[in-house]
Amino acid sequence: RAFLDAQREGGFTLLGADIEDGGLGLSLTASTAVNSIISCGFTSGLGGFYALTHCAANLIKAHGTTEQKDTYVRPLVEGRFGGTMALSEAQSGSSLSNLKAKARHVSGDEYRLSGSKMWTSGFDHDCFENIVHLVLAKIDGDDTPPGNRGISLFIVPKVLPDGSPNDVALNGLNHKMGQRALPNSYWSMEEGCVGYLVGDAKHAGLMQMFTMMNDMRVAVGLHAACCGVRGFQESLAYAKERIQGSALGSKTQVPIIEHADA
Repeated sequence: RAFLDAQREGGFTLLGADIEDGGLGLSLTASTAVNSIISCGFTSGLGGFYALTHCAANLIKAHGTTEQKDTYVRPLVEGRFGGTMALSEAQSGSSLSNLKAKARHVSGDEYRLSGSKMWTSGFDHDCFENIVHLVLAKIDGDDTPPGNRGISLFIVPKVLPDGSPNDVALNGLNHKMGQRALPNSYWSMEEGCVGYLVGDAKHAGLMQMFTMMNDMRVAVGLHAACCGVRGFQESLAYAKERIQGSALGSKTQVPIIEHADA
């Protein structure tokens, strides 16, 4: 939490966000350069919190209604709210056409959601004032097309606009080999779960979600490269310091880096 607070207080959450949303307006190249330094320093996945948050802000700005943008974009940009993406389910990983999460219309852009989600990073913690989940689900109704064409996207906040908690439940943690600082969860939307249809646009969910997915591909690729850089730097430092064996034609022990290549 201290790391996330320091990033927020230092303005690092604002790097690539538009000035009109409270950001610094840096180009993708410039913001990526700064984030690469941070990512090389923290390979445990801490940067994933704000990567998801930044991408969630971009999605809502691109596809949300005016009210949704006014409610969520600036708090996400400022790092007061966190963001997640909830696509997969236990029976449906990359095969999103098999989603079982459902949405029932209430009024306007408001729906009641039910079902569960799997592999959601950053689902539940106390590091932000609110957590904004972007959830794929299918609307109950005869006009919902089958397969991917029937998927819609919803904003499911942890805390509702009136300050009351939304009806979502953490069911368990998924234990990963790496990036252990970023929790990954299995969770469910209970009877009273409130969601808001992104852009008030039915059956546009997969197209809308690709905005966040493509942003996250850049972020994940950057982190992968930074893990490689960090691994090389650690290995190089070890090879320079570790005394191991004698050099060819000598009885003097030398650092690993001084040995001839195999």
